[in-house]
Amino acid sequence: MTLPVDETKNRLKKALSIRNMKPIELSEKTGIPKSAISQYMSGYAKPKQDRIYLICKALDINEAWLMGFDVQMERKQISKETAEKDIELLHKMSLLNERDRKLVLDMIDSMIANQNHGTKN
Repeated sequence: MTLPVDETKNRLKKALSIRNMKPIELSEKTGIPKSAISQYMSGYAKPKQDRIYLICKALDINEAWLMGFDVQMERKQISKETAEKDIELLHKMSLLNERDRKLVLDMIDSMIANQNHGTKN
């Protein structure tokens, strides 16, 4: 499993700076209270998934990037065809038992690691 390489608070500050947006503007765009945004920026609290989504949508950034993972900051725009394939994949995964889901996820992690290793050389 991949672990975050940076803290959400650092990424949030960076994204606000890059987007030239003040925390109050983010609060207004998302409906998240100013106090909560302040807590996220100080590291006192971390946003839950629903708020991560709202923040990322408002800042047009990748959710995984905001959570600190080593991925591109920009959101990926996906086609309808890709979204349909993703839904099909999720449906098929839901049909598997827990053990087999873990096997598939481990295989995917391994494939991604190999793919990333190959592109860095």
